[in-house]
Amino acid sequence: MTKHTVDQAEAFQEIFDFFNDNLFAGELPLVILNFSRSSAKTLAFHKSNTWTPESGNNQDKLSEISLTPRFLNRPKIEIFSSLVHEQCHLWQHNFGKKKSRAGYHNQEWADKMLEVGLKPVSSNGTMTGQSVSHEIVSGGKFEQSFKVIEKDLKLPFLVLNEDKKVISKATRSKYLCDICSAIVYGKREMKIICGECNVQYKVQT
Repeated sequence: MTKHTVDQAEAFQEIFDFFNDNLFAGELPLVILNFSRSSAKTLAFHKSNTWTPESGNNQDKLSEISLTPRFLNRPKIEIFSSLVHEQCHLWQHNFGKKKSRAGYHNQEWADKMLEVGLKPVSSNGTMTGQSVSHEIVSGGKFEQSFKVIEKDLKLPFLVLNEDKKVISKATRSKYLCDICSAIVYGKREMKIICGECNVQYKVQT
C-alpha cells in the first residue's frame, strides 16, 4: 500500500538535497523538514536548534525548515525559491560569521542569497530587515538549477480548499501616510507616494 506521508516527505527531502548539492556545495547539515500552518503571511521559515534525537543530548540539535501548506499551490519555481531562502538562513546559522537575531535578515544573509541567485526585497528599500522577501534573479544560479529539475522533482500532494480570502490577505500589505493618516492596501513590497503630502507611505502590516 502506498504511504502518502512517506511519499511527501521523501519528495521534500529530494528537493532539499538537490539545492543543497547545487547551490551550497552539499555543505548544509541534516534538518527536520516539515509542513506548518503558521501565520497567514508566512510562506516558509527556518528555526534553529529545535529538534534532538531521542537518544541524543543537547549537542545533537537539529534545525527545522517548514513550508506553509496553503502556499504550495504556487508555481514550483516560487515554492522552491522559498525553500532556498530558508536554506540560506540554515547556511548562515551554521557557517556565518555575522549571524542575525531570530527573524532578522542581515547583510551576510543577503549576500548569500545573491550568490545563489535570489535578490532580497525589503519594504524599507534595502535587502535587509525583519520582513524580507525575494525575487528570482534572471539567469542566476537558482533559476539555472531549477530548470534542470523542473520536470523531475515535485511535491506529490498539495492543499485543496484553502480560504482564498486568507491567501489574498497574505499577499497584501497595509500602507499609512504619516502626515495625513491616509490608508491604502496593495501588493507586498510596493513603494507608494501620497499624492496629497508627497511622502512615501509606510508599511503597517
